[in-house]
Amino acid sequence: MRQELRLVRQLKKHKDIAEEWKRSGIPDQRQATADDDDEENEMESPNAHGQTRKDRIRELMRQDPQRLWKAGSMAVALNVPTKTKSVRVSMDELVRAEELVKHPGSNYQYAAGGRQTS
Repeated sequence: MRQELRLVRQLKKHKDIAEEWKRSGIPDQRQATADDDDEENEMESPNAHGQTRKDRIRELMRQDPQRLWKAGSMAVALNVPTKTKSVRVSMDELVRAEELVKHPGSNYQYAAGGRQTS
């Protein structure tokens, strides 16, 4: 019974997050394609909208600069939940470029005074 209650809470939490993302303008989950396994080119190759993963991370973090993000949460928001490590690498590269700030506990935040890209 306790496990079922925990699962219901998790489901409600995910539902609430999904509703928040819809209100915030985060796109609906994309459909899986045969190219999803091409990890090597995925980080820097543009998506259908011409955006790289780093561009998408910047865009999401710019929407709420005060929010602290974990790499796993960002991967879910980008619709690539199985690529958390790859997302973390991209976020760490943005930290080195001073576009993000990495806080204790591996929480990332948009660096408002960071270098802006187009």
